[in-house]
Formats: sequence, structure tokens, C-alpha cells
Amino acid sequence: MKRIVLLFLTLSLVLSSCQLIGLGGSGVTFLYSGEVTTLNYLTTSTTNEYAIAANVVDGLVEHDQYGVIKPSLATTWTTSPDGKVWTFN
Repeated sequence: MKRIVLLFLTLSLVLSSCQLIGLGGSGVTFLYSGEVTTLNYLTTSTTNEYAIAANVVDGLVEHDQYGVIKPSLATTWTTSPDGKVWTFN
């Protein structure tokens, strides 16, 4: 019985190690390494807060993989003739 339990624990350790180094899935899995002090992404200063803001905050537009601006929350936008006023819909 002890051998079966030991074998199971060893196997689970090996499989979890493979997941951490990216061999057993689509990517690396990690947890946040500290407490978050603010959710205000404008005043954040830690890596954890940047990571949360990147997953939570969505802008009016975003860049695709080639750097081209694509609509995100705003579906259309217009600019005034002098270029000072932008209207997002």
C-alpha cells in the first residue's frame, strides 16, 4: 500500500513539474506572488498590479500583432478637422 501511495505522489510531482516548464500544456501556469495594494492602473508600481490591470482593463482601441490599431470597446471613431477632438462610438 505504501508503494502505491509513493508511486502516485511521485507521478503527480513529475506531471506537475512538466506543466510548470511548459511541456504538458499550452503554456506556463503561475500565480500572483504578492498582495495587490491598488487596482488603479494609473498609479500602480508593482509587477503584480500591472499583470492584473492587463487582464482586467480594456481600452477603446488596441493594437493587433502587427501594431495596427483595431477597435476594441469603441466600434468607430472620428476626428475633428483640427485633430484636437476625437469622438469614439
